[in-house]
Amino acid sequence: MSLFGALNIAVSSIGALNTGIRTVSDNIANSTNENYNARRAVFANNQFGGVEISDIERRTNDSLQRDLFTAQREATANGTRNRLYEQLEQLTGTISGSTPLSDAMENLRTAWKAFEAAPESNAAESEVILSGQSLVSEIERISNGLDTIESVAEQDAVDLVTELNEVLSEIDRLNTDIVGDKSAGRPTSALENLRDGQLERLSEIMDIKTFDRADGATVVYTTTGLDLSDAVASTFTYSTANGSLTKSGSPSTNLVTDGNLPDGELKAILDFIRQDFTGTSSNTEGVATIQKLRKQLDEFSFDLVDDATRQTVGTVGADPASDLVAAGTINAGDQFTIDVGAGATTITIGASDTLNDIATSLNAVANVRARVTAFDTLEISTVAGTTLTLDDTTGTPLQTLGLISTDPQTFAALDPPTLASAYNNATLGPDQSPAEAGNFFEVETGTTPDSVTRLNLRVNDTLSAGTEQLKKLSGNAVVEALNGNNRSFNGTGVSLTNKDYTSLLTGMLTDVTKQAEVVTRLTNTSTVLRDDLKNALRDELGVDIDEEVARLTIFQNSFAATARVIDATNRMLEQLENAAR
Repeated sequence: MSLFGALNIAVSSIGALNTGIRTVSDNIANSTNENYNARRAVFANNQFGGVEISDIERRTNDSLQRDLFTAQREATANGTRNRLYEQLEQLTGTISGSTPLSDAMENLRTAWKAFEAAPESNAAESEVILSGQSLVSEIERISNGLDTIESVAEQDAVDLVTELNEVLSEIDRLNTDIVGDKSAGRPTSALENLRDGQLERLSEIMDIKTFDRADGATVVYTTTGLDLSDAVASTFTYSTANGSLTKSGSPSTNLVTDGNLPDGELKAILDFIRQDFTGTSSNTEGVATIQKLRKQLDEFSFDLVDDATRQTVGTVGADPASDLVAAGTINAGDQFTIDVGAGATTITIGASDTLNDIATSLNAVANVRARVTAFDTLEISTVAGTTLTLDDTTGTPLQTLGLISTDPQTFAALDPPTLASAYNNATLGPDQSPAEAGNFFEVETGTTPDSVTRLNLRVNDTLSAGTEQLKKLSGNAVVEALNGNNRSFNGTGVSLTNKDYTSLLTGMLTDVTKQAEVVTRLTNTSTVLRDDLKNALRDELGVDIDEEVARLTIFQNSFAATARVIDATNRMLEQLENAAR
C-alpha cells in the first residue's frame, strides 16, 4: 500500500469517526428525551479503500410501538372522560359527598311537614316558599353549570381539531422530507424520530393504524377506515353550531353521530357534549352526558307541575320529529282508541306521523293531555278525575311504544296524587279567598305545565311576592304526595321506578357518580398499561448512557489510532521530501 493510499484511508476514517462521535453525542444529549430513539452509525468500506458511514440507523420495535399507540389512545380518552366527569361531580356536589339538589328537595319536604303541623304560622309558610325558591335556584345553578362545562369542552374540541390538522400536516411534511432524503442516500433517522413524536400525539387524539412504504413514507389511517395521511394530509372541520365533525374527502356529514370517528381524546370530548337522539338514548358512559342531565332536570321540573290524575308513559323512545312509519316503528293506518269516560275516541296513525303528531291528535280529545317527554317518549294523561282506557284496534301502536302492556288496559288514578294535584285540590282555609288557589310551582310564562323546563320553572309569583298565601289546609295532602313512592324516570341513560321526588334527584346524582366511578377505574387501568408499555419501549429504544460512553471510548481510541497513522504517514512523507532535496 502506498503512503498516499494509507493517508486516504486514515482521512476517510477520521471523517467517519467524527460522524460516529456526533451520533453518540446526540444520543447522550437526548438521553432524557422520551420521543428520541437511539441511533447508531453504520460503517462500510469504500469501493476504492477507506471507510465511510453508510447509514445512521435508529432502534425500532414496530410491534411494541403499535401496542403503545393503542394504550395511549385508551389512557388519553379515558382520562379526558374522567376529567369531564369530575367537573360534573364538582357541579352537583357528589365529588365531596354532598348533594345540594336532593338536599334542596328534602328541605322543601321538611318545610311542608312543618307547615302541615302549624298552618297558621307565618314563619312556616315563609319557609315553604323559600325552600321552593331554593330548589328552583339549585336547578338553575346546575343548568347554568352544565352550559359552562359544555362551552369549555366545545372550545377544547375546537382547539384539538386545530392541533389534529397541524399534526397531520407535519406528518405529511416529514414524509416528504424522508422520502427525498432516502432517495438521495442521506440518513433519515432524525426525521423519523420527529415523525414518531407526531404519530404518538396523533394516537392520543384518535385510534390509528400505520403502514410503512418502501420509499420511507408512513401511511396513516384510523381504525374505522378514514385516511389521515396518505397521498395528502386530511383536514378536519368542527362546527360548534351543530356539533358536527367532517373530514376532507369523506361524504359523512358528521363523523361523531355516524360512528366513523374512532375512540380517542377527540371522540371523548365530542361524545360527552352530544345532543342527538341516538346519543341521549345510549347507556354508554360518557355519551351525551351533559344533555342527559339536562333532560333529567327538565323532566323533574315537569314532575313538580304535573297535575295528572291518571297517566301512562311509553317505554320506547323515538326522535320526536322523525317519521315513525318510515323508521319501521309502526304502520300507517294503525289505530287505537282512548276512553276518558265519555266514550272511545279513535286515533289513526298517518303515513308520516311523528311522536309530536300523535301527541297533537291526542290533545284534541277532551280531558286528555299528551306530550313528548324530555326522554323522547310519549306520555298520555287525564285530568279532572276521569278514567283512562287505551286499546289497540288496528296494529299494535300503543304496545309498540310501550304505553300499554295488556290490550285493552285501564289505568288507575295516581295514589298518592302528584304534588301539583295535591296542592291544587287542597281546601282553602276558612279565611282564604278563591283568588289564593293558584299552583305552588308554575311555568314562568304562565302557560300550560307541558311547557315547563329547568329554565322556566318558578314558585308561584304571587306567593313569592307575598300577595297570596299558601292554602292553609294543603299541608297534609302535599306531604303525602311528597312521600309517595310512585314517581318514575325511564330514559336518557337512567331508569328509576317507584321513587319519591327526593329519590328521583338522588338517583340522578347517584347515576352520575356510578358512571364516573366506571370511567375512573378504566382510566387507572389504562394509565398503568400505557406507562408500562412506554417504559418498555424506552428501555428498548431509548439511550443507554453506559453503552454510549463505551462506544464513545471506542471511537476516541480509534480516532487516536487513526491520528497516529496520519502523523506517522506525514513524518514519512516529510522524510522522503527531505531526502529528495
